[in-house]
Amino acid sequence: MVIEKNPELIPAMDEDGILYVSGDASDAGNLIKTGIEHANGLIAALGSDADNVFLALTARQLNPDLFILARASQKESISKLTAAGATQVVSPYDIGAASMAQRILRPAVTSFFDLALTHERKDIHMEEMPVSA
Repeated sequence: MVIEKNPELIPAMDEDGILYVSGDASDAGNLIKTGIEHANGLIAALGSDADNVFLALTARQLNPDLFILARASQKESISKLTAAGATQVVSPYDIGAASMAQRILRPAVTSFFDLALTHERKDIHMEEMPVSA
């Protein structure tokens, strides 16, 4: 379920059959419309870190057990997002930098993961399975 406040993107979501609510993602009413109280996870990837902090804070109040994955553009925002209730915070810049370094240091390994994790190859499937002690 997507919450989108840009009305120009709504026709594309209709065309692709994507479930959405039109409006501001940090508005509690819109989060409730999506069923946030019963959701397992939320991705907070709004335009600014401040918006993501407010979204995480609002979502955490509505669903204390929610897994919240938040994007941080600035390093200083990571602790704020965590304090606001984000379960995990990722920085696309840090991830990109690490990926670029790995592509230089281990090109064969990164090529394999690119193949295995993209949807271009339909014959390779990776799954996560919990294993007890």
